[in-house]
Amino acid sequence: MQRVTGVSTEDWAKNVKRSPALPDVPQLDIQNPTSSYATEAYVVKAKEMESAGTVPESIFEGIQTVADIARVRTQFNPLDPEGTGNKEHFIKFTQYIDSAPFLALLNADTMMVETSSHNSSELVNSFVDAFTGIDAKDKDQIVGAVTNLANAALSYSNRIEKYSNFAQNILDVDGDGNVLFHLYSSQFQIKAEERKGTITFDTTYSVIRSVYQLSVGEWRRIRGNFADQTKTSTQEWLSRFTTPCKPNTTIDTPCLTK
Repeated sequence: MQRVTGVSTEDWAKNVKRSPALPDVPQLDIQNPTSSYATEAYVVKAKEMESAGTVPESIFEGIQTVADIARVRTQFNPLDPEGTGNKEHFIKFTQYIDSAPFLALLNADTMMVETSSHNSSELVNSFVDAFTGIDAKDKDQIVGAVTNLANAALSYSNRIEKYSNFAQNILDVDGDGNVLFHLYSSQFQIKAEERKGTITFDTTYSVIRSVYQLSVGEWRRIRGNFADQTKTSTQEWLSRFTTPCKPNTTIDTPCLTK
């Protein structure tokens, strides 16, 4: 179902100079390492429907290109978590996604997570447990992705304890061929020392959860609006939205194992 957001699909897709109105975002000195994952079912279907040209034709190329447009418009760069990949730019990116009139919002809430452990691996598992509608067979792979996210966050930290917002994106597909874009984030305190990394968190913390759907029918209706866009492949999308560990880091995190 098309949402009423105050911006047309054509304006959203083509207007480079103006983004939808955004509220003032505080200048936050919070790094924002980002991890992205495509479920097994999504990868298989995306490969089956891959088009030959440069324009996004399949619904999978559509959602990937939509997310990439939002990344470029908001100057959000997950490869630079301390610069334009920080929390401020991540918030702008999520607001741009939310402004897309062709995406149905299936879920938007904040879940409180309670845990009795301060072990970093337990934090990873409790974070992943807050994800909704993910097939059990994908969970181990997602735990690995979030573990890499934590390691990337530690590699960008220094000996001063700082805040780090963890952002996890997941691409999925349902039984009707509609594609789903999951956005999860949660903020933790994090500190890296020369040979040790630590993540501290309270026994209760919050996970912000949003799930968007691009339906088959909606993509057919709006596909022409993206005729002047260059499609983004699944692998390109994953690489552009996944923060690598900082080069030449000496951080060792034995508590985080996949």
